[in-house]
Amino acid sequence: MFCDEVIVRRNDCDEVNATKCRATICAVTHFPCFIDKDHWPPSSPDLNPLDYCIWDELAHQVNWGAVTSKTTLIIEVKRAVRKVSLDVVFESCSSWPNRLYRLSQVKGIYLR
Repeated sequence: MFCDEVIVRRNDCDEVNATKCRATICAVTHFPCFIDKDHWPPSSPDLNPLDYCIWDELAHQVNWGAVTSKTTLIIEVKRAVRKVSLDVVFESCSSWPNRLYRLSQVKGIYLR
């Protein structure tokens, strides 16, 4: 019954409300601590470890000289993902609570 409710709710969404429906499904079904879009920080690199740290590491691991087509790009990105240091990923993600705390102390002003 619970799964059917989620499927119905998902199918009832039109394009305009699709994001709202997905967010509701996430909040209700999977993540009780889900932060809705009205409470997201606006484009904050301080709160998104993927924006700069991990994507930068991934970009450095790609052999751009080997990329000549969409297929070779996919192959290179898959290879590069395996080469990204887990230490970089763990450090970036583990520093997130500290960044969140620091942002709360400066009332959301960009951290330097």
